[in-house]
Amino acid sequence: MKKTMIVLTVATMILVMGGCNTQNSTHPAPTAPNSGLSQSDGSEADKVKDVYFEEIADESILPQDLQDAILQYQAEKGYKLFNAKKEEGYVLVTAGEKRTGGYGITIVSVQNVGDTTKIFVEETSPREDDVVMMVITYPYTVVKIAELNEVVTVYNKDGEVFVKHQ
Repeated sequence: MKKTMIVLTVATMILVMGGCNTQNSTHPAPTAPNSGLSQSDGSEADKVKDVYFEEIADESILPQDLQDAILQYQAEKGYKLFNAKKEEGYVLVTAGEKRTGGYGITIVSVQNVGDTTKIFVEETSPREDDVVMMVITYPYTVVKIAELNEVVTVYNKDGEVFVKHQ
């Protein structure tokens, strides 16, 4: 009985700890909730295709021009494309300057709709009762996207469209 309890405890710990991953995350790009996309009538222009993407957690593996752009654009809300070609590309999405810690931004889904790539992000902010660092922060994320179109639009869950950094 004691052996069974130990085995069950270890198995439970492995399952729980398996979900705690700090490595780069990959996503098959589920359809974004409330994305405002209409049903397709079958025409080529409005076909919706979920696109594979990978959020990059380790800046050191990014191209140097992208690393430099993080510093250049982090204080402004928006996005910038890198190596944008039909096969794949990177997109830097910045949330802008925040007065405290506790803010974040993540990619929820990526879809190709006709000739446009639509990127849906979720911005998070601290709750009113959260204890946060009193330091200026610059939340951002970098995502590598397969099948990136030339026309890209970035939205948050409220439908706000991000401005493209120049």
